[in-house]
Amino acid sequence: MPGQPVLLRYGPKVVLEQVVTNAAGEVEKVLVKAVPEWEQKIKGVIHWVSKEHSIPAKVNQYSQLLTVENVAFTAKKEGKDWLEYFN
Repeated sequence: MPGQPVLLRYGPKVVLEQVVTNAAGEVEKVLVKAVPEWEQKIKGVIHWVSKEHSIPAKVNQYSQLLTVENVAFTAKKEGKDWLEYFN
């Protein structure tokens, strides 16, 4: 989200300025600005991996990871393994 600060792991605090995409809508680059004097608490830390050191990975995005709010309580109440409540 533009304007949102993050901390680069072992690096500076930065703010997203622009996401540059190609004609297919794929991200080509991300433009950020270093903000070393940021006063507010930063909520996120990005662990950066260069393309040369990366490996292929499958990533699934879920709106909710679990199907119930209190997994431990519900599993005990229903006599089930808590792993059965994954979305």
